[in-house]
Amino acid sequence: MKNLIWVVVAAAVAVGAFVLFGSGSKEEATEVTPASEITAPAEVVEEKVEDVAEEAGNALENLKDAAEEAVEEAKDAAENAVEEAKDAAEEAVNDAVEAATDAATGAADAATEAAGDAVDGATEMAKDAADAATETAGDAVEAATDAAETATEAATEAATEAATETATEAATETAAEATEAAADAGMSALDLLNPENFSMDKVGELIEGSDLGALQKVALTEAVKSAQDNPELLKAALEQVKQALGL
Repeated sequence: MKNLIWVVVAAAVAVGAFVLFGSGSKEEATEVTPASEITAPAEVVEEKVEDVAEEAGNALENLKDAAEEAVEEAKDAAENAVEEAKDAAEEAVNDAVEAATDAATGAADAATEAAGDAVDGATEMAKDAADAATETAGDAVEAATDAAETATEAATEAATEAATETATEAATETAAEATEAAADAGMSALDLLNPENFSMDKVGELIEGSDLGALQKVALTEAVKSAQDNPELLKAALEQVKQALGL
């Protein structure tokens, strides 16, 4: 662009000099040379005109070259600017994509870790609850067994202390009645007190139809009820009923 300016300035100076010196020469010739002495041939005038035209043509050619050079430089500069802008835009897009990918990866990792922690927590809570339930159930069974044994022992001891002979006679009579009741049901008392044939209703009827004391009936019935869901405890409770009935 600076070259173009200098060319324009040079062309302006050349044209000004031509006008100035050309006019001065003409005036000087007018003043000094008498009309009678103006005998310059037409060839001289034509030569000067050609020289001036050539100089003007050269100036215009130089001006054209400078303009073309300036345009070419401007074009190169514009292309370079566009290329740099394109590179910068591509780099910005790549950075944005990379940042978005990193953010998405981080979010996915965080979600996976949170889900794993939640599953671990839920599993641990379920395990603790199961352990607590098992322990509670065991304590309940143990307490029921102890209560049944205590009640049975107390009832047996009370019956024994009340009257051994009366209890023996009553037990014999009770066994007979229980056997009779079982026979009516199509099954012996021993069969009813067999864990394989267990029926809470029938065993309860057997105990209730016996000649045992009310306290002992309640104790034996509760012992069988508490143990009916545990085969080992049920077997022990039915043995206690057999002993009480004298079977």
